Amino acid sequence: THFRPRAGQRPNRTPLPCLGGCRGSRARSLRRGARAMAQTSAIGRAGSWSFAVVCLALHLAVADAVSEYRQHALRGESGDIAAGAAAAPHVPVTLVFLEGCGDCENYGADLADIGFKAPVDLARSIDLKVLLVDGAIEKGLGTPALHKFAACAGSMPKDYDSELTWFKAFLCAHADPKRSHKCDKLRQAMPKKAFKFIQECEDDDNRSSRLVKEMHREAASREAGSFPWVDVAGKVLPPPDEDEDDVRPTLHAVCEAIGKSAPSGCHAIPRHMSGEEEEEYDMED
Repeated sequence: THFRPRAGQRPNRTPLPCLGGCRGSRARSLRRGARAMAQTSAIGRAGSWSFAVVCLALHLAVADAVSEYRQHALRGESGDIAAGAAAAPHVPVTLVFLEGCGDCENYGADLADIGFKAPVDLARSIDLKVLLVDGAIEKGLGTPALHKFAACAGSMPKDYDSELTWFKAFLCAHADPKRSHKCDKLRQAMPKKAFKFIQECEDDDNRSSRLVKEMHREAASREAGSFPWVDVAGKVLPPPDEDEDDVRPTLHAVCEAIGKSAPSGCHAIPRHMSGEEEEEYDMED
């Protein structure tokens, strides 16, 4: 026995037994049962396909994640991914230098040697900008190449050189601007992206000239009364040249600006800047 399909309904070809005939409520029950069986069968088939598709998608997602992890591991970044570490906060530090300033050289050298190396190692936490004022101590005009390098480096994104290796190249050129070619090895030691950025900036006369003018204007706006002039996260620090060019106040200010997430290097800032100072301090005790 076959039931007549309703309008828009596919015919059901499954034979249903009717003992004594199919009439009234019995016939309606059998029809409902047949429709339920057909729908359940269709849902089961669809469910099987859906489950298979979901499993395939999950498999592909996991495979992509593993592949990405391996790629980062090859670049030495697996630690950050595995730990899910967030990027460390970057504390803005602005220095105003005058070309030929001996205190600037002493302060800069200690900042690089103590602040940017282990165990303190705060380079990754600092977004550094060096502003050269227009001019120099010995001669009225500054060295164009040195000012161009500082201006271009100051416009470079932090993640191009997270270790601030460009600052060492700058200090080298600042110590002897006339022989800046001696610092080529330090420039070439910079990350490729940073080296390329600064090189292209220096080669573009219009761009570099504009950046140098902007640097000079910003340096003048700071109204530095002595050099080096230091600003950490918007806070102007006491003049380092009045405290033997001590970099420790700068490093402590950076750690204070970072707050609770300050790296372990903040606990490694030395109590004394040199062996002579430590001996003198001990004698006073």
